[in-house]
Amino acid sequence: EGVGNPTEGLFGGHAGGEARGIVTDPQGQVLHDCGTGDLVSLNNPEEIVEIVIAGGAGFGDPRQRKTDLVISDLANGLISKDTALRDYGVQS
Repeated sequence: EGVGNPTEGLFGGHAGGEARGIVTDPQGQVLHDCGTGDLVSLNNPEEIVEIVIAGGAGFGDPRQRKTDLVISDLANGLISKDTALRDYGVQS
């Protein structure tokens, strides 16, 4: 199911994201962390059910990615400035 069991990256790639299910209020505060498989009852029409499917893992050391490709991802909104610096070592 991917809950508590992220997919490992290959050849230095980062692990993928874990699956999860949560119920939040409109302000984003978690009311119930259901993992997967919990039966959820909503008590208020403003409550939000968020289901996140496990993400794919990385392949290869992200710091070896070509700088121009990282800058392109940044320009296209695929990554943030923080991600570019943290994961790829690219200062924007």
